[in-house]
Amino acid sequence: MANISNFPGFEKIGSFVINLTNSNTLWNFIKDNPSDKRIGSHTYLIVVNNLVKKLGCSVTKLNNCAGYGVGNGGSPSDRTTGIHYFIAKELNEGNIVEFYAKMCPKIDKIEINDLFNNTSIIKNVYIDPKQIEQHYLNSFKEKFSILPEWNMQEQGRNSDWPENIKSIRNALCQKKIIEYKSEHNKCPYMMLYHNKYNKELISKINF
Repeated sequence: MANISNFPGFEKIGSFVINLTNSNTLWNFIKDNPSDKRIGSHTYLIVVNNLVKKLGCSVTKLNNCAGYGVGNGGSPSDRTTGIHYFIAKELNEGNIVEFYAKMCPKIDKIEINDLFNNTSIIKNVYIDPKQIEQHYLNSFKEKFSILPEWNMQEQGRNSDWPENIKSIRNALCQKKIIEYKSEHNKCPYMMLYHNKYNKELISKINF
């Protein structure tokens, strides 16, 4: 099994918790070390009950969690909305969701010419994180025969985001509210959505 203990070098950055405020974000991120201000190319793992669910890369601050915090507002992608809701669903079911990261290798300094052919020295140049991510995905699949469950896009044409996730994402981008239907009771993603965007309606429904 893809237990976090099988991935040396990744350090736990923090944990996700349910957002109980009125903001549309479904969860908040709590850093283990509030003073950690690191930013730069890194690979990351999203882990549920010690099992790796998502492997990716980012160049933002570690506590930004690869930008997934904006997945329930604005104009997110299917992936950003999907991961945001996947995390919330796990939290809602009482599971522990954590974020691990590993900084990408970097070159101490390189010599490069600028636009005017003047030579400059640039220090601490990180290797492209996408190359590291792909290398890790290849080795993950070689060891476990499959990719992490939430790496939907990398799994090919036979894998896609759930239709309800895509419906939520489209509604967010179009600034429209999805009409509540009784069958939504059976979909945790839809109920998470309605709990934020149809608060008045949800308060009148006895679940």
